[in-house]
Amino acid sequence: MRLPNIWGEGILFAFSGCDGPTDWQHPFVGGLLGDRVGIEFYTQCRRRLWLRIESKGQEGGADTFEKLTPNLVCSDLLDVIAKPAGMPEVEVEVRMVFLTKDVVAGKVVVLPGTKAQELRIVPVTTMDGRGQQEQRDHMILQSSPSEYTVLVWEENSTETMFAYAFDATDIRRAEEKAKQALTGNFEQAVQEKLQFFTPLPQVSGLDELEERTYYKAFSVLKVNIESPQGEIAYHWATPDRFPHRHMWLWDSAFQALAMKYISAELAEEAIKAVLSKQKPDGFIPHMMTPDPSLDSHITQPPILAWAAWDIYRYSRNRDFLVHVYPRLKAYLEWDLNNKDANGNGLLEWVKDEEDVLCHCAESGMDTSPRFDLPGRDDAVDLNAFIAAECAYLAKMADVLGKGEERRIWLQRRQKMIRLINQLLWDSEDEFYYDRSENGDFVRVKTEASFAPLFAKVADEGRAQSLVRHLKNPREFWRPFPVSSVAADEPSFCDDMWRGPTWVNYNYLIIQGLRQYGYNREADEIAEKTLQQIAHWYGQTGVIWEYYDSEGKTPPAYLHRKRGFGVIRDYGWTAAIYILLVLEKMKD
Repeated sequence: MRLPNIWGEGILFAFSGCDGPTDWQHPFVGGLLGDRVGIEFYTQCRRRLWLRIESKGQEGGADTFEKLTPNLVCSDLLDVIAKPAGMPEVEVEVRMVFLTKDVVAGKVVVLPGTKAQELRIVPVTTMDGRGQQEQRDHMILQSSPSEYTVLVWEENSTETMFAYAFDATDIRRAEEKAKQALTGNFEQAVQEKLQFFTPLPQVSGLDELEERTYYKAFSVLKVNIESPQGEIAYHWATPDRFPHRHMWLWDSAFQALAMKYISAELAEEAIKAVLSKQKPDGFIPHMMTPDPSLDSHITQPPILAWAAWDIYRYSRNRDFLVHVYPRLKAYLEWDLNNKDANGNGLLEWVKDEEDVLCHCAESGMDTSPRFDLPGRDDAVDLNAFIAAECAYLAKMADVLGKGEERRIWLQRRQKMIRLINQLLWDSEDEFYYDRSENGDFVRVKTEASFAPLFAKVADEGRAQSLVRHLKNPREFWRPFPVSSVAADEPSFCDDMWRGPTWVNYNYLIIQGLRQYGYNREADEIAEKTLQQIAHWYGQTGVIWEYYDSEGKTPPAYLHRKRGFGVIRDYGWTAAIYILLVLEKMKD
């Protein structure tokens, strides 16, 4: 088993809800530093923890390292061999592990060949403004508004042990946590973290980078799981512990598809968690938190029944269907009753025309140029997803012995298919488009128009036309397909949903292609997706939110609507990598 071992700036480092309680309200979540062996914690005041190697009797020391040889770089466990800059004869092994939601412990060992008696290994912590710092012998106490951290360490001639603890209310409690961590069994804690990987599905036939990326993806999936808290009584998934933090509707569905390989119960909980936030009228917010006052007032693509059915097929837990079916039914009824403003039977996304950077967060395709014009449009993807959800609810109703409801869902599906093909198919371009309030097609070619493949809405002729657009290198078949916008559109660029490749949509398209027998095309997309995710993991240590469809620009340099960059260690990208690897192995 070749576990992840690429060091990279911003790699998420946090305690997972898989291992115990987490604290969404007061998170102690960090990202790895790029130039030092250490972590930046995204607390109210940014805190940094890193290691310095000093030569006794000499001023200064080495904070940076001329060479890092990582043995293991996971979301909660690090093991690297480091050669400090300017000290060619010195080599140390550094290990760090998240013990609890707010305690990191570390151990630094001077390796053989180094004159240990001439060295001192010092853990260093700093904090940006709005805080105070006090240093005692082998202890640093940091105070900032409503947040406290304490660093303690012990050293001898060959090794240094340290613990860094956080508390949101009391610095004395942080100190107690840190001191207690130094008395714990560090080696046992390391072994317990490693045991996470043992029961995962074993893989064969992968090269070293592919296999390390596979286990990295599970590590990302794990770090983005929160424990039950507040109004969410189940384990739940967030796209990323920073900066998003919250639970998102369609992200949770994609993540749950792969979480079943950690455990079926965990995947079921991820779906139950989203449904637990459902309002009395059936509405489910697109963004949810343990604090209901912070839930959003829009929804997101309805794909929960698809995910729930996939999990059921894996677990065969009928009780899970008993729990989710009435809630999924209520959600789809809410969509059907509340999202057809013009009454023509087709549904529309709600746009935010005041937000020039995000016209339609509800669609999940926030910045897509298909939303650049004002007004509510009959949406090809939304209606395709509804048609698909009707099919999955019909399957659930059949298992649950609800024959009449099964018939109703299938009737609704057929009605939706008829309307999509009647009103959203442009026979001139032979392509599906949204239709505006004035009845005109919104002729912007985006990957949303392939959702009818996923939902099996298109007939064979229309599917053939869609594949022709898909395979056109001037449109969607770029070096890393599928581009979110056709390359011959004037709006095509490297900003989010205006050109880059999103692997969640790739997965939907792959599933759609397979339903029509286009297995070669599906295999090509799957293989290029696996290659690109692994390539950029090998270069950066990160699994990214989205990628350059031209296959050139590093993800960190792509544009993103609000300027804070492409998100690192993103949940659904990790989930899709796992799914594609395991599906490839079945072939």
